[in-house]
Amino acid sequence: MYYPLRNDSGRTVCYIGADISLSYLTKYLWALAIRIGVVLISIFILIIAYEMRMTDIHLVYPLSSIALCAQNFISSGNDSKKPDEIEAYYRDGDIRNFTIKVHALKSLARVIGAATLSDMALKLEDAGSAADTDYIQAHTDALLRSYRSFTDILAPLYAKDDTALPDIPHRLLNETYEALLEISEMMDYDTAMLAVDSVKEYRLPPEDEKRFARIRSKIASKEERFEEVLKVISRNYILKFFIRPFAMEVFLDTVEDYFASSSAYAKHKSILIVDDDPGYMNLINDWLMDRYRVSMAASGVRAITWLATNHTDLILLDYEMPLTDGPQVLEMIRSQPQTANIPVIFLTGKGDKESIMSVLALKPAGYLLKSIDKNGLLENVDKIIGSME
Repeated sequence: MYYPLRNDSGRTVCYIGADISLSYLTKYLWALAIRIGVVLISIFILIIAYEMRMTDIHLVYPLSSIALCAQNFISSGNDSKKPDEIEAYYRDGDIRNFTIKVHALKSLARVIGAATLSDMALKLEDAGSAADTDYIQAHTDALLRSYRSFTDILAPLYAKDDTALPDIPHRLLNETYEALLEISEMMDYDTAMLAVDSVKEYRLPPEDEKRFARIRSKIASKEERFEEVLKVISRNYILKFFIRPFAMEVFLDTVEDYFASSSAYAKHKSILIVDDDPGYMNLINDWLMDRYRVSMAASGVRAITWLATNHTDLILLDYEMPLTDGPQVLEMIRSQPQTANIPVIFLTGKGDKESIMSVLALKPAGYLLKSIDKNGLLENVDKIIGSME
């Protein structure tokens, strides 16, 4: 490249030459573009961090709970009632309950990384919400096949290896049988199940293995009659089941123990869990019940009804629910003077940018993914409860 150099009169007196390397220029421009990109990304991260700080939003992306959730998924899949329930609602044309069940499956499948199954459930959930029966009829069978197939895919990861278990000592086996005889006379089925489960850590002789399987089945059949009760009354409000005729001594001891602990229990802060998935709601209840007084509501309408006559210190609210969703419930909570100041944490299975920004606009006390593990949940709940004191 040459450039003329002129004097004051405009005459060219010489030329200035420059040797420019195109490869050097390309490398320089690439380096400059990378530096600009790093600066812009850093600014974006700072903006998001500032927004999260100002709105007290906590995003948690746990990995440690995936294995546990996969095992829970296997347990759910092994129980044929789960996919059978979806199929039954589909065959009966019960779109509302069908939508509720595929909504629960969507969250669970996403947790274990079953993206295709989760996407199928999401599309069927949207179809159910829109009453699109044509889409439901065209795709439900494929969903059910995929759902049931995951049991076979994941089960080997958690298959019980009896060969690795020690043989049960003869004395312990006899003591377990004696304990079961004594417990059965008191009709204490919870303790009986604990006694049966206590031998799972040992390899049993074939005949005893069959015998314990029959005992476990008998105990479980006693619990099945309580399922209808649990559909109406949350397990959180049930201390113990007694089957008549029951031992009065056991009954009185249970009542005395309850009142002995109730005074200390009343000092705990209270939390209301609102979620249309009973399985997930019971899991969160189990995690929180040692530290807090927990109440549960299976829908937004039930939550609002409960809040009309009860007080809670914190609400864990499912963001996605059929009929009345989380944002609508939050709006109703804030519209009432007695509940307007109760902090609300949203629980959701969606972690995409659009969903996050939608939640941020509502300014809740927190936002947690449903894949969060026990320690992560307790840490976030403790932080918000602690800020009240």
